Amino acid sequence: MATRRQKYRIYERKDGRLEIRETIDGVRKSFYGKTDNEVIAKYEEYKAQKHLFGTTFKEKQHFDEYMLQWLYTFKKRTLKPSSFNRLEITVLKWVNPTIGHIPINKLTSVHIQELMIEAMYQQGLSASTIKKAYMAVNSACKHGLGITFMFNPCDKVTLPSKHNFEKKDIRFLSDEQEIGSDGKVIPSELERFKTEALRKSKSVDAYAHRHGVSFVFILNTGLRSGEVRALKWKDFDEKNNTIHVCREVVREFERDGDTKTEYSALQETTKTKSSNRYVPLNKTALWCLNEAKKMNQNKNEEDLIFFTGKGTVIGPSNYVRSFKSICKNANIKDATVHSLRHTFATQLFVKGKDVKIVSDLLGHADTKITSDIYIHVIDNQKAKAVLSLDEEI
Repeated sequence: MATRRQKYRIYERKDGRLEIRETIDGVRKSFYGKTDNEVIAKYEEYKAQKHLFGTTFKEKQHFDEYMLQWLYTFKKRTLKPSSFNRLEITVLKWVNPTIGHIPINKLTSVHIQELMIEAMYQQGLSASTIKKAYMAVNSACKHGLGITFMFNPCDKVTLPSKHNFEKKDIRFLSDEQEIGSDGKVIPSELERFKTEALRKSKSVDAYAHRHGVSFVFILNTGLRSGEVRALKWKDFDEKNNTIHVCREVVREFERDGDTKTEYSALQETTKTKSSNRYVPLNKTALWCLNEAKKMNQNKNEEDLIFFTGKGTVIGPSNYVRSFKSICKNANIKDATVHSLRHTFATQLFVKGKDVKIVSDLLGHADTKITSDIYIHVIDNQKAKAVLSLDEEI
């Protein structure tokens, strides 16, 4: 197998620099750099620029090539790593496999509508996933307007109405007790989860589930998984009993040519502007922080509140594995870590809290997002409120 230097024909100059020499569209060009990655990046960037904006754009180029050039040459510079990773997945999984084979000069709105949008809809994909694919193509086509495209083929594309999608019920942990086949009362899902999450190990004086305390913390704060794993002690205001949510753990990739190695990293911004918020802590949440401090005597470089046994950021796979272990032992099915956030919100609605308060605590951009997610819970509480009038008459 050819090495990267052989593939790109990289020469080592007498002055120590590396060089790629190639004739591109009849013009002899040289690219220089101190490392393989530097000289290759300059070479690839020039080719992408030439194809996207030069007069030498080849008609035989297919749309998937154009999308990759737009993605790696332009979008990578402007997006946060987490946003770029999501866009990359959308392009590689849904855009290029459906319309990437079409020559760039023959792409029409019919291709986008039938081969991508309609095909994704028929597969039963969500409205959000379909919209992301459309927005990626639309953004890329707008970028090349007047040079690569004389008009935007996305202008005549129609997205399926949201009413055509079946709204999935949210999954939260029930606080209602159950009756077993033997007639005995079974503790609720919520009780079983908390009991198992905080179960102590028999062999050592420690919790059986390392991340159990953090899950109970989510139940009492409504934080997202990536937010709670990114918390630092400096975010805790002991005087006012609040926690400042100002960053999150994201998936990033170490890229070396065509290979990608995934790892978890701290991103010093939140998912959205409204996600940056201060969340008040109740007694249970404060107890969780106290337990975390006792558990994690060995400090980590980032001064994280919750971290792995090695003192590193908790990755999503590790976190989900711990959660599933708790659910299995507690006989809870079909729940996810996000179900804990839903449980927090649902409990607040059950207690009659206003949607604006719940929305602010969850870090939603507006109350409509909150209402759309918890519409069934809200409607149920409205019905109970009306029926309660019978008791007063």
